[in-house]
Amino acid sequence: GLARDSQGAYYICGYTNSPSFPVTPGAFDTTYAAGFFQFDVFVQKVAPPINDFAGVAVIGAGTAGCAGPQTLAVHSTPRVNNPYFAFTCTNTPPSALGLLLYTTASVPAGIDTLGIGALQHVDLGTLIDFADIVSVPQRSATRRVPIPNDPALVGQQLSVQSYWLWSAPDACPQLPFGLSSSNALEITIQN
Repeated sequence: GLARDSQGAYYICGYTNSPSFPVTPGAFDTTYAAGFFQFDVFVQKVAPPINDFAGVAVIGAGTAGCAGPQTLAVHSTPRVNNPYFAFTCTNTPPSALGLLLYTTASVPAGIDTLGIGALQHVDLGTLIDFADIVSVPQRSATRRVPIPNDPALVGQQLSVQSYWLWSAPDACPQLPFGLSSSNALEITIQN
């Protein structure tokens, strides 16, 4: 199951029969229920995304979608050997496909290079990669981007921004081409 509290944290509950499922030290039950048709249940709290981490700077505000301004955030410091590093975007279209653009430069003032109404805070002329990001019905999306254990990455910088296409029944008149954008993040890989 999935639930969300008033502070924006998510609670995930389920069951597993994996002997390597991670457990919090001091939890109520840290033992593995070995055996055929024996399962362990779990509840996991996922804190709301924030951008108060070393190596992360927020750039601009983007173009608000039908659900309001979209916020692109991270859950952890972008450091080498971080297999859980992820981007989360809020106020997305429900159950939709978005796009994350990775560039080597940001545009703090924001521009609309393509003339379609979506404010860009990443420099498309320095595009190095892009990836899809898929939202859930609750209007948020998370894309995990593991950072490998490579010391050569320390100090590398990139700018990231998400873009979303709003379609009926969520189309809103303030988006003439139905495209919205989040703020951008400047990421510097830490040691």
